[in-house]
Amino acid sequence: MSLWQFVRSVRHIPPFQLWSRLWLTVRRKATMSPLGARVRVRRNEPLSVSDSLPQPLFSPRSHLVVERDGQPFLFQLNRFYPLSGTIDWDLANEENSTHLERLAFHYLEFLESIDVELAESIVLDWIKCNPPWQPGYWLDTWNSYAVSIRTVCMMQWLATNRKSLSAATFTKVCASIVEQVRFLFENLEVDIRGNHLIKNIKTLLWAGQFFKGREPRTWHQRARKLLVTELLSQFLIHGAHDGLHFELSPAYHCQVFADLVECVSVAGDASSALATALEPMAQVIADLTHPDGRISLFGDGGLDMVYLPEECLSVYQRLTDTEPPTPRNCFGLAASGYYGVRHDRTYLVFDCGPSCADELPAHGHGDILAFEWDVDGHRVVVDAGVREYETGPERDWNRSTRAHNTVTVGNRDQCEFLKSFRVGHRAHGQCVEAHLDPSSFSVTGCYTSRHVDGQRVNHSRMISATGVTVTVSDRLTSKASEEAVARLLFSHDCDLQARDENSVRVTIGETQVLVESASPIRIAQAKWSPNFGMEFETSQLEIVYGMTPCDGGFTLKVETE
Repeated sequence: MSLWQFVRSVRHIPPFQLWSRLWLTVRRKATMSPLGARVRVRRNEPLSVSDSLPQPLFSPRSHLVVERDGQPFLFQLNRFYPLSGTIDWDLANEENSTHLERLAFHYLEFLESIDVELAESIVLDWIKCNPPWQPGYWLDTWNSYAVSIRTVCMMQWLATNRKSLSAATFTKVCASIVEQVRFLFENLEVDIRGNHLIKNIKTLLWAGQFFKGREPRTWHQRARKLLVTELLSQFLIHGAHDGLHFELSPAYHCQVFADLVECVSVAGDASSALATALEPMAQVIADLTHPDGRISLFGDGGLDMVYLPEECLSVYQRLTDTEPPTPRNCFGLAASGYYGVRHDRTYLVFDCGPSCADELPAHGHGDILAFEWDVDGHRVVVDAGVREYETGPERDWNRSTRAHNTVTVGNRDQCEFLKSFRVGHRAHGQCVEAHLDPSSFSVTGCYTSRHVDGQRVNHSRMISATGVTVTVSDRLTSKASEEAVARLLFSHDCDLQARDENSVRVTIGETQVLVESASPIRIAQAKWSPNFGMEFETSQLEIVYGMTPCDGGFTLKVETE
């Protein structure tokens, strides 16, 4: 990445976040220097646990543990890791392990799904094998995000199994948790913010209730102050609030919602205000949940990345004693740009909002004016999803405009995607007009994309849905004349057969859909990643509009017979 690319990628970041990143970087380097012992915060005095330990709210993630040949394995990110015998904490024996895989291995989210004896041996082994301040400690083992997830898992495991554990084990695990929370308190992710900082806040709140004394009260007070600030800023998109988390990823919205629901149970006098703030967030989850019970895939995320929407809303309802939100037949999230409609057989979500949060663009994709479409409970036109976060061709594809159900001009991306999580030049979609009625649902959105070479692309799209038919009309202009191609990515369960140059029949189960356009349609090979670590070969339609400026369009119609 060049200097100017770096400048373009950070110019939207608030100065406080940039300063915080610089400070944390200096601290990390200092801890590994000969004088590092003076920088490290290591307090060894123990803390007493509370008389009443906070209990887990969500059910155990049993899908994370599977049995193979009579032995337990962790099944995470579509890979299997043995949980018996010697644990390979560095994943040194795993071929081509990614940073995300190594990081997730240290979450210990599987503890709740294995027997107490095995979990005890694994926790004690982790404590023994992963002391702080080892080379690269901030990347995997003592990454603040991993610390946040792991310590809450440990505290919930202790609260559930306290009577089954020896006093020595309970004391040792508590001592490790205290050490980790003290580390986290000094290394909060205020440089990243977003879902990371929400995880940090939840951990401090949980530990503030799990332990008692002056120090835990300090953790709790700091977390409550941060929570108020972050609730105000993380749900504002261009100064407006429609309930969606500002990172614009429905999957991460679900994750943040689940974290905040857990915060309600340990937030003390701030719990009622927090519960009230969750109400619009819950409605967003209901609206963006597909008929298959899983969340929309726009932006980064996976179908099984977090707790299912139904469980998130169920725990929220139980904890706050509120009525569960009902999915709306039509909805419009004006600030974030998501619009949708439900019919008896179909479900459509259209994205005409910003590509990413300016101050945290990490999870943004080139999906402006893209859509997802379900028929008869099947995902038919799908978002590309995410296979991995590692820098490389897979990550580039998942973020690219070519992977999404929108239009490319000259095969360019809508935004300047850099490395895994950076964005330089960026486009911002907006809704021009919306008619939100199931019988005449119609939304028009547009954006202007500026590129490093001076090229400028203007794209306007109107999408309408009535019952079993979706109609899309596009208008494209650009500074230079280049080929415009609309793309539609289909689930790997779909079978595509060309009828002629201008129409394709799509079959999934007993359902058939006809795609028609006045422009030529090509069938190309593509990839779909509905979950991290997972990739399916599938088909993508390329509808060739011609050279810009040009108009184009197509229809999707369910063949009801």
